[in-house]
Amino acid sequence: DGLTDIACMTVVKNGGGTSIAVFQDENNSDFAKKLKEDGRVNYAVKTDYSEFSAMENAVKLTIDKIRLKIDVEQFEKEN
Repeated sequence: DGLTDIACMTVVKNGGGTSIAVFQDENNSDFAKKLKEDGRVNYAVKTDYSEFSAMENAVKLTIDKIRLKIDVEQFEKEN
């Protein structure tokens, strides 16, 4: 979202969650990409919410990761 959210994004990522930095276009991507390079966020993607966009992939992969973690934990309990 904005500069004031960087600390929150870092806490979320360090706590095992997923943080996504977004940028409007490639001309404004440097800051978001720097957050990714610094390990403060998991993804730095363009604010493109269309089908097959990097944003859609980041969100869907995050959901898949959560689902897989739950499935593994359930399997471990049962076996």
